[in-house]
Amino acid sequence: MKEGFNCDILKSNIRFLRRKMNLSQEELATMIGLNRGNIASYESGTAEPRIANLVKMSKLFSVPLADLTERKICEKYVSMNPGDWKKESERIVLAVKHHQERLNTQKTYFESIVNCKKMFKENNPVLSDDASEMEMHFKQLYTLTEKLIRNQQEFIERLGVPTQFNKVNKD
Repeated sequence: MKEGFNCDILKSNIRFLRRKMNLSQEELATMIGLNRGNIASYESGTAEPRIANLVKMSKLFSVPLADLTERKICEKYVSMNPGDWKKESERIVLAVKHHQERLNTQKTYFESIVNCKKMFKENNPVLSDDASEMEMHFKQLYTLTEKLIRNQQEFIERLGVPTQFNKVNKD
């Protein structure tokens, strides 16, 4: 097991949620594309699920991935009826979509700044020392921003939300 990973929480959550949905280990395994032995290993704590399988279980159980892996779910969800579970799931989906929309807006702003920089450079081929230094800082900021956008995009994709991002062309 990975250092810092709380296997006890995850194994009890998987068992609790599987039973709450009245699923056998075999049924759960089939639903997420595994075999019964995988589920038994997860529930006994002898194996750790891959992130892709954790995401599948999170979706299937309609619980946030962080709750599945970090919080005793029975403490939060034991009193929830199926309608409450559905509302919570819808709230999470809306939050992810909102985050995706904000990321799209940030990407648009970022592309505008890149275009302004390109036009400035075309109109001012010889830059002053200050402008050259600003350009160097811009390139650093560009690299960091591009990495942040890519990381956020990958995170949203792992959650299973389709994205509409394309890589920004660097000038």
